[in-house]
Order: sequence, then structure tokens, then C-alpha cells
Amino acid sequence: MKEITIANSDLFIFPDRDDLSIGAADEIATLAQDAVKATGRFTISLCGGSTPRELYTLLASEPWVKQMPWGKTHIFFGDERCVSQADAQSNFKMINDALLSKVPIPKSNIHAPMGQDSNPEAAAQEYQQQLTAFFGHTMPVFDLVLLGIGPEGHTASIFPNSPAIEEKHKHVMAYRVDDAHGWRITMTLPVINAAKHILFLVAGSEKQEIVGQIFSKTQNGHEIPARLVSPTSGTLMWYLDETAAQQVQA
Repeated sequence: MKEITIANSDLFIFPDRDDLSIGAADEIATLAQDAVKATGRFTISLCGGSTPRELYTLLASEPWVKQMPWGKTHIFFGDERCVSQADAQSNFKMINDALLSKVPIPKSNIHAPMGQDSNPEAAAQEYQQQLTAFFGHTMPVFDLVLLGIGPEGHTASIFPNSPAIEEKHKHVMAYRVDDAHGWRITMTLPVINAAKHILFLVAGSEKQEIVGQIFSKTQNGHEIPARLVSPTSGTLMWYLDETAAQQVQA
């Protein structure tokens, strides 16, 4: 593993996707244990995608499944497609199949959007109420937010030049992205940036160009929403495999 620092970001570059996933599983287990010691609970916002799926499979296996304090871990979802939880495109389905159904976490510790397939805006309001019920009437502060990036630079469901980029007050919002992506529910940038730790997971040659642009000085956040992820007071980590990091210049 190679570690470099660019601006306010710590980059950890792993030989391949497998090593990246192992490194991320180790990091999450350590952060979870530390959070429980400090506050009695560990709060994490999960993301969808193929790279996180490999991570979730590891967390449900030895040795990590025994290292995680599942009874004191609370799972949230950074974004969701507006389909049913049984749909193959659902982040909840993927995460449940790879992780939640395989670990001893109480169902009451799983906090997910509901009803987004029938009424996205009402589902977003209900999910914001879940956050308020858990964190109180202040900005939610997660111990860890996991993020990925799309080839055009979206993260969570915050897409380039979308209304989600400008949202400053809501913690959760629903909006129609476009014909290809349909309706999405997403946590907003103020919530993401309030986290104690933010961890991007990025792998594969298809991410080379956008990763290079993210760490370039010539792009702006409206074009690449992932560039707008900047913790208020927490840490920002990028876990990359060597293929995805090819165009990163220290």
C-alpha cells in the first residue's frame, strides 16, 4: 500500500481491488471499535456499487464479522434508487444480501428509506425523520460515511449540475436525476461533510479519468460533485486500487 496526501485528502493506493477491500474492512472494524469505546455506538452510512459489495462480503466473514460490534452498530444508507427493496437495482437489496442478512445486527439498528418506489418525496421526508429521531434536531454526525464515485463524478446520488448540489438545509432529498437514472433519494452534502470520517472506495480502469480530474485544479464541484466532499472537521480518506489511481499526480 502507498499513502500520499493531496490537499485535505489522504490517499491509500492498494495493488488491487482485493487488497483495497481488505484494507477498508480493517479500517471499518477499527473505527467501529473506537467509536463504541468512546460513545457506546458506531454509526455508519453505506453506499451501493460493486466495490463496496466486495467489502460488505468481507465484513460478513472471518475475521471481521467477529471484530465488528454489531449489537452497537447502526446502519444507514447514503442514497437509494426509487425502486422497491426487493428490486435488483436497490442498494438495500445488495447490502442486505451481501452483509445485513449474514451478521448478528438487530433489525432495529438498520435505518433505511421506505416507500420510495411509490412516493419518493414522501420517502425522503420520512427518512429525514428517521435521522432526526436518532440524532436529534441537530446536524447528524456519522462516525463513518462510505462513498463511491460514478464515472461522471457523482457521489451518493448527488449528480453533476443537479439541485442536490445546492441543497443546504435538508438532510435528505428526493429528485429526478434524468431519464437514465430516474428518481433518487440522497443524503445531502452538509450531512456527508459533517461526518467524523469519510471514506471513498474506488477501483477499476473506468474510474481513472474521473479520479484524475477530482485531484486536478481545473475542475469545479458543479461538474464533479465528489470534489465538494470536504469534511467540516473530520477526516477524508480515499482508498484506490492502482488501476483507478493511474492519473493521480502527487
